[in-house]
Amino acid sequence: MTTFYNEIAVPGQGDYIFSFSDSLSIAGKLCIVFVLDQKHKVYRIKMKQIDGVWNIVNAKELPEWILELETELSKAISDQ
Repeated sequence: MTTFYNEIAVPGQGDYIFSFSDSLSIAGKLCIVFVLDQKHKVYRIKMKQIDGVWNIVNAKELPEWILELETELSKAISDQ
């Protein structure tokens, strides 16, 4: 498992530091991403690599501002 951090600008909210932990499982390549919002709530973002692109798989549990960052999160994982 690899862990790394990346700072990503959230439009209208400022910069957030995201913590990424990736792993390989029977289900394929997975990455769990954590971020703490301005109200100190921790969000757990589960991403899976499908056809070479990282996609959020627990979208129903997340606020819209995180879902809008899917492309940036995918790029951050791919760049590692």
